Amino acid sequence: MATDANTTQLDGFVFPAWVNKMVLLGLASAGLIGGYVATVGFFATHPKVINVGHMPEQPVPFSHALHAGKLKLDCRYCHNTVDKAAHAAIPPTATCGNCHGGKDRVKEGATLAAVHLKSEKLTKVRESLESGEPVEWLRVHELPGFVYFNHSAHVTRGVSCVECHGRIDKMEVVYQAKQLSMKWCLDCHRNPDESLRPVDQVTNLGWDPQGEELKKVYDEELEKAFGHLGRSVVGDSNDLRLFYYDGKAGASKAGEFAVNPLVNKQNLQHVFAEKIFGEDPKLADGDGSGDISLAEALLYLKDCRSSPTRKDLGVLLKNAYKIKPKQNCSTCHR
Repeated sequence: MATDANTTQLDGFVFPAWVNKMVLLGLASAGLIGGYVATVGFFATHPKVINVGHMPEQPVPFSHALHAGKLKLDCRYCHNTVDKAAHAAIPPTATCGNCHGGKDRVKEGATLAAVHLKSEKLTKVRESLESGEPVEWLRVHELPGFVYFNHSAHVTRGVSCVECHGRIDKMEVVYQAKQLSMKWCLDCHRNPDESLRPVDQVTNLGWDPQGEELKKVYDEELEKAFGHLGRSVVGDSNDLRLFYYDGKAGASKAGEFAVNPLVNKQNLQHVFAEKIFGEDPKLADGDGSGDISLAEALLYLKDCRSSPTRKDLGVLLKNAYKIKPKQNCSTCHR
């Protein structure tokens, strides 16, 4: 900066030399960030990731419509880690060999089925059994590498395969049936009720109870919820009851929830009662005893909710088993 001896006005300004390095560093950083965003955007919008209908040709024409549909094989017979790990394992050829191997390809004394031993469609399966080299299956549902998804976390909470993969049991050739986009995942995490079902029906892809059948399922799950949440007041396991707080009296005990397990349990019961019986669960307490028995619950719901919906069932399951899907960035990015 230079000034005239007789004035205080600025004649010019010269940036220090280190500013040049900062400019170059800023441009380089902008380039790296831009490249990262472009790379993430490319893989996040790649056709193999978001294209509904993606259907690669597999080395072996395996028919899910035949195996999972007509023959009713449970999904877990082949994908045996789906309820235990993050990834649903692709079955080794030995699994195929249980039916298509034949006695000549196993040790003496073993008994395996001998189905279509000479079929040309199973040539690669037979070659794999003999060589020990795996069949090179092609991935159909592929998430970007920066996305974390855990199969077991969903399957063991009552989210069926069909919610993400569609009716696999009706597909001759498997294709991508759902978007698998971030918005699609978050929409379900924000409103999971209609996607939940009893855990024992997760691999029953055609499960869709209606009317009286759904009412029966709802009542059975309500009974299980009482067994999971309820507490007996007389030591009789057949007389489990849900405690509730009259009005909002429980709010005054909020400070106790963190240190008193019993109050914690009662608070959970109260929240469940509110979700199932309405904002004032006292209405379901037929005898005014201060708690709700299973008999009282069924009688109350028979009058006010004679025809439960899949959403009602989902609300019951969600609150009975404290299913609270994450909705922040850590849901997928870890």
